[in-house]
Amino acid sequence: MINQALKQKPETKFEIEKEMKEKKAAMIIAFKDFRDEEYFIPKQVLMGRGNRITTVSSELGKAI
Repeated sequence: MINQALKQKPETKFEIEKEMKEKKAAMIIAFKDFRDEEYFIPKQVLMGRGNRITTVSSELGKAI
């Protein structure tokens, strides 16, 4: 699937937006010293397009 996506790049903004809908994404964050806006803004945009987000980090617990 990834190889196919690399071979066929979307040409228009509409095609890019269409490819970003209803997908799964993993957001990797630093456990310490991560910036809220680097996480919450992209997460909000992706979720607004119907994507399912899984957040991962190097440790369990609340990242600060």
